[in-house]
Amino acid sequence: PERLHQEIIDFANYMSPTEEERYARSEAIRRLEMIVKDLWPEAVVQPFGSFDSQIFLPTSDLDIVVINEEVSVDDVSKSPLQKLAKALTH
Repeated sequence: PERLHQEIIDFANYMSPTEEERYARSEAIRRLEMIVKDLWPEAVVQPFGSFDSQIFLPTSDLDIVVINEEVSVDDVSKSPLQKLAKALTH
């Protein structure tokens, strides 16, 4: 029983994100937030999911929501997603 317990602890430590991984993901969110705020200063960028709960794996993606009640999606030619995509690729 003690050996299995130690193996589980060792595996959990091995799979836990390193400080470098946490920093890289936090930096990606920070950079995304800067781009979003340039487009929509009142917007909120919020991570959720495994990163937010700090139980992500090295191969996990980043779940992020952008909240902005000021943006209208009525005009299809100026889709907020298209505007964000253009800003992210330039």
